[in-house]
Amino acid sequence: MTGATLFSDTPVFGTNPPLLEPFSSAGQTPIFFDISGTRLASPEVRAHPDVTGPDGVATTMSTFDPFFGTSAAAPHVAAVAALMLDCGLVPGGGCVGPPVGELSPSHIYSDLEEFAIDIVVPGGAGFDDDAGHGFVDALLTVGHTLPAPDHCRRVSLGAGLAPNETKTGTASCADGETVVGGGFRLGSNALVIHASRPSSDLDGWQAVVENTDDDEPHGYDVFGVCCPATCRRVAIGGALAGNETQTGTASCSASETVIGGGFGLGSNALVIHASQPSSDLDGWQAVVENTDDDEPHGYDVFGVCCPATCQLVSLGRTIAGDETQTATALCSEGETAVGGGFRLGSNGLVIHASQPTPDLDGWLAVVENTDDSEPHGYDVFAACCGEPVPVELLSFSVE
Repeated sequence: MTGATLFSDTPVFGTNPPLLEPFSSAGQTPIFFDISGTRLASPEVRAHPDVTGPDGVATTMSTFDPFFGTSAAAPHVAAVAALMLDCGLVPGGGCVGPPVGELSPSHIYSDLEEFAIDIVVPGGAGFDDDAGHGFVDALLTVGHTLPAPDHCRRVSLGAGLAPNETKTGTASCADGETVVGGGFRLGSNALVIHASRPSSDLDGWQAVVENTDDDEPHGYDVFGVCCPATCRRVAIGGALAGNETQTGTASCSASETVIGGGFGLGSNALVIHASQPSSDLDGWQAVVENTDDDEPHGYDVFGVCCPATCQLVSLGRTIAGDETQTATALCSEGETAVGGGFRLGSNGLVIHASQPTPDLDGWLAVVENTDDSEPHGYDVFAACCGEPVPVELLSFSVE
């Protein structure tokens, strides 16, 4: 069963989380007749739509241009399923080509639901009777069925947060790929980033985001850079005394290069000021401040280390008071931005996004200066590699 979302009320058009059409088929609907028109002995209650698809779309028929409703949305969802079948995916096996149709209906339903973008309704985030599992994400769902490419690619996940909700979102790679870098974009000043990190087995990039708004839902995006690589994750854990600021570094071995990395903050009292590759690409650094006057709190720094030859590219900018700015550290032609990060030069600066560009030619940051009167500086960093590379996992503690 499919619900409807106006095509322009979706993340690609700037609305995240997506919105449900007010007339979309709701759950808990009683059905009194069967398909032949015979009255049922007792009503059949259909609990919910499973997912939603786009409506308000163009057609070649003037009387249905644009075409609205679930009758328009359902064929789009069916088309995503058809693309999955065309790939010939077998569960757990990757894209194996012909014969078409080896993907079971239950597996198609499962993937459509798993990779849907949550639509936050008044009842809260997550599955609900009005929008089901959310708006179908064709790129993510079909991309999950495709074979691992022979080059790096960007994957993304859009999600919504109900008021006062904290959620972990993961942008997943396909079988045969390794996540080597990643980042996030926050859709509102009310959202706070608590973690941006590679998953423990490097199959995706995770972001932990909190919505501090008491009343309104807001959306965010998670990005991963997926490569056909053999890599390892390195991690360090640190502790901060009250009102202390500390730089922690997750280091690679002498023969490796750090090409991506991130952080995890163990308390709302911790603030991230930098998440960046070291100048000689031998580790990933995070600068964290504990704003709590009394209590110590812990944090983690993560790096993705590879036997690769890459270069560090950086861009320094100055931002005026009350300004929000987007800056991109660009790679040279033929290179791929596999990881990147940022450094904020003042407590007055806030990071809203740190992410790979769509075609992986650089790393982008969106920074806001909350200071009314003073300009402040910041830096954006990109790890640029000529070839996809391999990586692994280390850990040690910092006292």
